[in-house]
Amino acid sequence: MPIRVRTSARDSDSAAGHAAAKLALAALFSVGAGRIVLVPRRHAPPAPWIRDRAGRFRRATAALSLAHRDGRAIAAASRSRIALGADLEPAGAIDPAHARYFLTRRERTAPNAPGLTERWVLKEAAWKALRCASDTPFAAIELAFNDAGALCGITLRGVQRPARARLLHPWPGYVAAVVATRSTE
Repeated sequence: MPIRVRTSARDSDSAAGHAAAKLALAALFSVGAGRIVLVPRRHAPPAPWIRDRAGRFRRATAALSLAHRDGRAIAAASRSRIALGADLEPAGAIDPAHARYFLTRRERTAPNAPGLTERWVLKEAAWKALRCASDTPFAAIELAFNDAGALCGITLRGVQRPARARLLHPWPGYVAAVVATRSTE
């Protein structure tokens, strides 16, 4: 289950993300959040380490993704070898005139597809799960939706992967998504 955190206006988004990630990992490994240490990595989620009762650290094997916005954050963690991505945006934040810049024609016309902000958070969460390079445009990823409008697959550069997603409304006026797919590593 995704973890959500809201910090005060004085706290930064990164502090909220850090707190959400530690809480998600603490719940996953059944330890206190104070025993989790996050080591920053370039272009990747932080690497989690857990301090044991003797004070030694060991690298925790976990998929982790986090997103933050406006002092709020969500994080998702899993022990399985899946790839996770998370995103968080204010509801209605995406201008409909910009849809053609990040959605493919098929995504724009998909019957039963979720709303525009929901498709944005799904697309960004998928981009994170696939660990796309910073120069990979969102339109290079295509989301597939089933008849009920739920995410069922992701295509990147002609490679299709099954995927699942959870859309959330963690706070009034906010939309979040967590996407899980096969690991690309």
